[in-house]
Amino acid sequence: MGQQFTALYADYRQGLIERRGFLARLAALAGSSAAASAILPMIQTDAAQAAAVAIVLPSDPRIKVEPAIAIPGGPAGLKGYLVTPTNINIPTPPKTRPAIVVVGESRGNNPNLQVICRRLGTEGYIALGVDYLSAAGPSPADEELANAMTAKLKPEDVLAWFKVASKYLKSRPDVSKVGVMGFGWGGGVANDLAIQDPLLDAAVIFYGRNPDLKQVGRIRAPVLGHYAGLDGNILQSIPAYDAALTAAKKNHSFYIYPGANTGFLNDSNAARWDPVSAQLSWDRSVAFLHKYLGA
Repeated sequence: MGQQFTALYADYRQGLIERRGFLARLAALAGSSAAASAILPMIQTDAAQAAAVAIVLPSDPRIKVEPAIAIPGGPAGLKGYLVTPTNINIPTPPKTRPAIVVVGESRGNNPNLQVICRRLGTEGYIALGVDYLSAAGPSPADEELANAMTAKLKPEDVLAWFKVASKYLKSRPDVSKVGVMGFGWGGGVANDLAIQDPLLDAAVIFYGRNPDLKQVGRIRAPVLGHYAGLDGNILQSIPAYDAALTAAKKNHSFYIYPGANTGFLNDSNAARWDPVSAQLSWDRSVAFLHKYLGA
């Protein structure tokens, strides 16, 4: 798939352009609407493929999966995809574990979000992928519909719901520290959460937009950022974020992955997945979480 198509789709997924504008530009790049219709499925997330390439299956004995737990304190119906380590083969299980709020791309509770939660579970973390669309009913299987629904949400509402999720995790007797991990649109939410939520002990950002740079002095948690080398829009903003965090003397590390597209960790889409960058960024993230949250 050509880089221009992948970059355009990345902008759309991050909410930088609306669907009508995205389809018009895709048709212009492809040469016609018919050609654009043929290309679009090639760059969209394939949910069936996501299930096929999942590194950790729901049936993995190392984890317990609760696909739709109620999250107290938020709007009626707010649910999440909860993964808990089973402590199998651990002679002396820990009484508490660190937990992570997972903020997926702008597709609600989709297969990729679930895979990430399960992977974190096998690393020793309680992982909660919040289905922020669940207050209006479960996230739809149609990811384009989920994206459209996400675009209509108020940012302040979304942030409040994820603060509720971290508060819920922190209140559990089996949880010690709490972190956040966000991807794309969710990376931007995670950046905002790092400013607004004093309960967080670590924040991992994958190709997310910057928060309000005037507010970064409020960040308490260490921040780890992963960015795609081919994501020009986001990359242009990173030096300012880095400078603001440095000036505020905040603990942070940023990595750029040359040749990688936004979504390089998402192995459900061959057009954007970069196995080398994906593995390196995951290993760095796990080491970061082990250091600041424990395991």
